[in-house]
Amino acid sequence: MNKARIQQLTQVSTLGRIAYLRQQIAHMESQIEAIMPDAIAEAFEVLKTKSSDSRVVYEGSEGKIVLVLKKRIEFKDRVVMRLDEDMKAEVIRLSKLNQTDLNAISDKVLKLKNQIELLEKKRDGLLTSNYLLRLKKHYKIACDSAAYLVPSLSVYVK
Repeated sequence: MNKARIQQLTQVSTLGRIAYLRQQIAHMESQIEAIMPDAIAEAFEVLKTKSSDSRVVYEGSEGKIVLVLKKRIEFKDRVVMRLDEDMKAEVIRLSKLNQTDLNAISDKVLKLKNQIELLEKKRDGLLTSNYLLRLKKHYKIACDSAAYLVPSLSVYVK
């Protein structure tokens, strides 16, 4: 076989291995997800029998497992939903009650934003020169010529 063909087969073989390993990882992750509820139940049982405050529920040569409790909010809870609706209603009520003042504030904010924009343009003008523009142009050219591509692979598992 010629050298190019041998190199091509080696690449396909390595690429095939990567695809296979990614597929194995996906398979293992689905197995982990399937047994996770039982593992969490076991972790709580381990914690019941432990005397220390540590949440480490398993430690072996493979690594350690720590029980982590993440706070999640059930937004479909009746009380939470009712309070959310009450807050929105109060904001609407306050908006109507203070509409004139809110409109004046919005107008003032808009004028101040315009003033800020003008001041930023003035600042940018003071911080710009033909020399700086040439330096930036040369810097971009130098960066483009110093750039290089780093290969990597995106693997999609079937």
